[in-house]
Amino acid sequence: MSTKSNYYAAIDLGSNSFHLIVVEYAHHQIKVVDKHVEVVRLASGLDKKNRLSDSVRRKALECLERFSQRLKTVPKKNIRIVGTNTLRSLSKSGEFIKQASKALDHDIEVISGFEEARLIYLGVSHSLEDEHDKRLVIDIGGGSTEFIVGRHFEQGSLNSLEMGCVTITNKFFPDGCINQKRLNKAIQHCQLKLLPHKEKINSSHWNVAIGSSGTIKSITSIVRELHGKLSPITFEDLKKIKQALLYFEHVDQINIHGLKKNRIPVILGGFAVLYAAFKSLKINKMFTSSYSLREGLIYEMIGRIEKEDVREKTVKGILSKYNQDITHLKNVAKASIAFYDQVSGSWSISSSSFDCRKLLYWSALLHEIGSTISHKRIQKHSAYLIENTDMAGFSQTEQQILALLILSHKKKIPETLIDSFQMTKNTIILYRLIIILRISVLLFRDRNNHKLPTVSAKDNQIMLFFDVDWINKHTLTQLDLEIEATTLSKYGFELIYFD
Repeated sequence: MSTKSNYYAAIDLGSNSFHLIVVEYAHHQIKVVDKHVEVVRLASGLDKKNRLSDSVRRKALECLERFSQRLKTVPKKNIRIVGTNTLRSLSKSGEFIKQASKALDHDIEVISGFEEARLIYLGVSHSLEDEHDKRLVIDIGGGSTEFIVGRHFEQGSLNSLEMGCVTITNKFFPDGCINQKRLNKAIQHCQLKLLPHKEKINSSHWNVAIGSSGTIKSITSIVRELHGKLSPITFEDLKKIKQALLYFEHVDQINIHGLKKNRIPVILGGFAVLYAAFKSLKINKMFTSSYSLREGLIYEMIGRIEKEDVREKTVKGILSKYNQDITHLKNVAKASIAFYDQVSGSWSISSSSFDCRKLLYWSALLHEIGSTISHKRIQKHSAYLIENTDMAGFSQTEQQILALLILSHKKKIPETLIDSFQMTKNTIILYRLIIILRISVLLFRDRNNHKLPTVSAKDNQIMLFFDVDWINKHTLTQLDLEIEATTLSKYGFELIYFD
């Protein structure tokens, strides 16, 4: 089946719904080709130990199998699939993600709340006029709500709070019964969640409030019915909607003009979050954006292809923060890429939907940042810092790959960690990336600028071809290569070198 090179697709595996969008990109603009949404309510399938019920798991996987059909005409490099709050908290999420990735025939990235907020803001900003006002963007999802303050395409304050339309509904209306005491308790709970962030958000002096995603779009539809025209949401509107909701004794009875049936089961929780936000942040009125996380993912992919990859800025910022030896690290990184390019075909490394080439390069640049803590066990310190830093542009999954490569750049290779990794492709790819990084680090141990050997690889064997007599002149490297060959043999790989 043929694909169109200017088609892009994004899938958001949310706590309430799974969303698919396909767009065509031409003349620096996107045109929506297809949209599809299915209500899965992933968050409702979690038990007290954050385990997913079999029925919701089946529903989710069946949905993704349907989505996979629509992805077949989109180039794999133009597809991003991300999981948000529920996949962040799901116990043993790797098992479900492997099943979901298989259903989609594409790797899934779990993104942090920080990254989710950044992408939401990116998407919303592309739907707005390029005015000078600072914006407060609020996105109410199924399991979390994001609050972002920014101007133009530059986000400032990023906040992701553990409250959403599904989780608040489940917590305060588990049996569907509605009364004023319950609704007020839900609102107060959300205000308490907001309290530690209230000053930070309002100190940014935003001028206009923008809402996005299902709950706010639904309330906008109700407001349109109230006024007979499209209008921004006001606090007076929310008071009227609150009274309308309290007219009903059970969620199954709710019948409000403008509110779609599939939104009714979670409207109470979503409304409580929005009402609390208006009260706590003293919002007078809120406009609604049709763009959100999915569009943010699309524009992020386009930016990467057009050489505007925010991840590059993030890596540069980390290197500057930890005051690294840039010349040495660039030598290691260049070696990694040179070796990658020589063996990626024979080793099938590029078959992953993750950009393994870039991740290898960045891991080489960042592998020594742990030296700011201690040179002893530097690989562990470096990996810890990478895995626990908010890295703009990187998904949690990408950060985990970086951390794994860095953790493995010397000493032992963590086999158990690799085997449990969430990538659907054979874990052999991770081993091969690790070997390339280890050899690159080893060759520049003396921090001199050496001429690189040529490399070839086949199956579980890698061969290095040095210039004549090079090995005899570099006896420390020769010893390191002997030790490395012994180490790699324990993991089923053969390292051979010639001069």
